[in-house]
Amino acid sequence: MKRRRAHLLALLAAGLALVFFLAPNPLQVPAALARLLARAAVQSVEPFLYPPYPGSASQESIFDHTSPNYDKTDKRIVAFSGHEARKDCPVPAPAGTPPPQDGVCHLGYEIYWSYSLGDWIAYNGHDGTDYGLSYRPLYAAADADRVTAAGWNNPEDHTFGLGLYVRLHHPNGYSTVYGHMSALAVQACPTNGCANIPHGEVIGISGNTGNSTGPHLHFSVLNPQNQRVDPYGWKGNGADPWTSNQPQSLWVNYPSLVYYSKKLLPSGEALPYPPVYAGGFIVDDSESGFTQSPAGCWKTATVSSTAAENGNLHYRKASSAATCTGTWTLPEAAKAGTYAVYIRIPNGHATSEAAIYTIYHAGQSHQVIINQNVFPNGFYVKDGWVYAGKYVFNRQGSEYIRLSNKTQDQPADYDTLEVGADAVKFVYLDEVPPTVTPTVTFTATVTRTPTATRTPTATRTATVTRTPTATYTATHTRTPTFTSTASKTPTASRTPTASRTPTATRTPTATRTPTLTFTPSRTPTATHTRLPTATPPYTKIGVVFANRYRLASGTPPYEVTGTRWVTSSSNLAEQSLREYFKGPGATERSWGWIGIYNGFTGFSRLEVQDGTARVFLKGNCQYNGETYTVADLIQANLRQYPFIQYVKVYDQDEQTQNPDGQGDSIPSCLDPANAPTKTPTPTLTPTPTSTPTRTPTPTRTIRPTATPQWTLINVYFVDGKRYKAGLTPYEVAGVRWAPSNNQPGTALTEYFKGPGATERSWGWIGIYSGFTGYTKLEIADGVARVYLKGTCFPEASGYTIVQPLMFNLKQFGHIQFVKIYDQDGNTQSPDGAGDSILPCLQP
Repeated sequence: MKRRRAHLLALLAAGLALVFFLAPNPLQVPAALARLLARAAVQSVEPFLYPPYPGSASQESIFDHTSPNYDKTDKRIVAFSGHEARKDCPVPAPAGTPPPQDGVCHLGYEIYWSYSLGDWIAYNGHDGTDYGLSYRPLYAAADADRVTAAGWNNPEDHTFGLGLYVRLHHPNGYSTVYGHMSALAVQACPTNGCANIPHGEVIGISGNTGNSTGPHLHFSVLNPQNQRVDPYGWKGNGADPWTSNQPQSLWVNYPSLVYYSKKLLPSGEALPYPPVYAGGFIVDDSESGFTQSPAGCWKTATVSSTAAENGNLHYRKASSAATCTGTWTLPEAAKAGTYAVYIRIPNGHATSEAAIYTIYHAGQSHQVIINQNVFPNGFYVKDGWVYAGKYVFNRQGSEYIRLSNKTQDQPADYDTLEVGADAVKFVYLDEVPPTVTPTVTFTATVTRTPTATRTPTATRTATVTRTPTATYTATHTRTPTFTSTASKTPTASRTPTASRTPTATRTPTATRTPTLTFTPSRTPTATHTRLPTATPPYTKIGVVFANRYRLASGTPPYEVTGTRWVTSSSNLAEQSLREYFKGPGATERSWGWIGIYNGFTGFSRLEVQDGTARVFLKGNCQYNGETYTVADLIQANLRQYPFIQYVKVYDQDEQTQNPDGQGDSIPSCLDPANAPTKTPTPTLTPTPTSTPTRTPTPTRTIRPTATPQWTLINVYFVDGKRYKAGLTPYEVAGVRWAPSNNQPGTALTEYFKGPGATERSWGWIGIYSGFTGYTKLEIADGVARVYLKGTCFPEASGYTIVQPLMFNLKQFGHIQFVKIYDQDGNTQSPDGAGDSILPCLQP
């Protein structure tokens, strides 16, 4: 260390001499000296960071050394290693590996191809590092003397930026930021020195909040000048394009990584999971230690003993005002000291995304925020007990935990969300040694979605379901392609976290997303977001296309909806039409999404008045005799807006059939009644000409090779919104590529991975009832036998994993009956013709 400092001093002295020698006049010396001193200070920082999570995580999006400010105009990404990726394929092509599809270097979501790396790099403008992990404890990466922020990145918009996040200040002047969390265990304080948090202390739980395409951690580092820097330093040849960056790594120990693409970031030893404290005082909502104000204001529900402490819970509709309060009082038997506080989230009636718990202790009041909607889940918090931090209770006066029905949910969601109250546990740390950490092994979650759900999070919100496609799709899910296209902002995957991952909604998938979705973009925020700029606010809109497979087979509904980010100040209905005429993105096209245009190339204007929208198309009408036309999709895109009741579509001559009065209207050229009669030909028969068994070829698909035979299959999930509202049917179908010789097994595997980033952005979820996968699938004589693994956990709603599994397997014609076995190999009716379910899930 002394030798290194002496070397730095020698360099500084030489630099000073050079400054005086080269300066044209003495007045310029102070400025030159200041620059030299600043550079010396940057270079002299000692490594101080430790891994911010236990276990291993997947390598997702990296720090872009050319523009870590979400400015994508440079169309270029440079990694700390010097590997470069460009949006437009260089001509002539440089040395290295060309992209899978000749001439295509942009995968969507601003994920570009690197010839030198021989893989995709996500994503342009990213100001931090994304690690793919699902609902896992997060550690302070360094000793902290202040919690600068702990809450919503934008309290008015929970889909914005980093969502729930924490920012820590460290004694050396640096700061670290942890984005997209689901629960907080620390509180903000005003000045440096107001906190004392050692590195490795749990600060909360990761998640999928904010502009994320799938569950992951967005980790950023800021230097004392408040400039974002890459903790991995700079190892490339020549000068670092990001002049604010330090050349050396800031890691004392590198975080442990797994790789679902080419290795780019270095990996270190995995940290252990936090200790689990046994014993403690449990105060349940059925005991005298829990009081209500006003009395009886909470509704009660009786559930299974695994869904809530002692089989009971209380709940109340979420509200912007506290009209009902519940208080858990620290028992009289508890002595003064430091306690770890755990809060149990019941499995049922706990759907608030921003419940506020207030901890009154030692004359102080602290608040933590928990996204109840994602707990319990199949990842770390399997039993519903969420760690809420450590607090000193001095036993002088009343000390307690308080929860009300006032939440920080979005106002538009209050009518559909509930706050659940169950139990609180106080564990006295001075006399209870930590037990061994959970034996559960958490594999890195590759929610590669460029939510970049890499959701991506590539949702990343991109999905890498390592199926035939080598492309990272937006749900971290490396499924056939990224769910987000270059021209469209985050559509899904991490997730569009697209995990993005979590009672119907409490089964967070994310890192288990349908496909390892590369969630590159998962941190979009005005300053932390992939959005084009931080000024103005952006809004997510729907863009409706058609599913060509359903269209070809005549199986409605044909409509499928993607998402795009647009400026909030723009005409949203008009933006939906503009995005429709641009066409589906790369990932969406890989799913079979198409636009129907009938010769029209766009629209010249959109007029909306008194609930009627008038769309004036441009181009030349070309009607092919089909009954489903561009008019149907224009109507679907516009009717998503409540202020539009009727849609009148005009042709290029500004003509429509029924221009006046209430009702829809289409151009005469699109009316089947006016279509010339066609002589039937074999190609017009009802049989779809394009069947899911077609073999993709390497030149037409992003999949790495056409050698194995692949088939497009359905994977059925659950529409979380309909599930919560009790509106059947709950099942919705996504698509995946599967080996033609193992379609049923692939359907099950993809279901247990969970929805992709884009699918999660639509509210799709998986229902797992405590099961984490299956050990084997046997199919004989029309009967499929599925042997599950995990621990059976009945759903309070009565709708269980059984229904989605039946849907996923019975889509195949050779399967007539499905028999589902629990972890002990038991099922109700193992013999004979007929379905059979697990005894533990019997209604």
